Amino acid sequence: MPRKIAADRLKQLLKLAKRKQALLAEMQNIDRRMIRLEQEFRESPRSIEREARVTFSNQGRKAARGKRPSSGGARKRGRHR
Repeated sequence: MPRKIAADRLKQLLKLAKRKQALLAEMQNIDRRMIRLEQEFRESPRSIEREARVTFSNQGRKAARGKRPSSGGARKRGRHR
């Protein structure tokens, strides 16, 4: 059952359809740019973390602890609050 559509309505539908196509294309471009940025973000922090990561061996910590005064010394002298 074909319907008759007024010419002004048809023009309006055509105009809206073209606008919709343009907006969809713009959304696709934005999505592509977002994906690129997300990929860059995923790649760059990992490489920075690897370079900036500092590790200490347990042996060094044990040696440093022996040279420090004990934390209980102030309590033994009665200076705690």
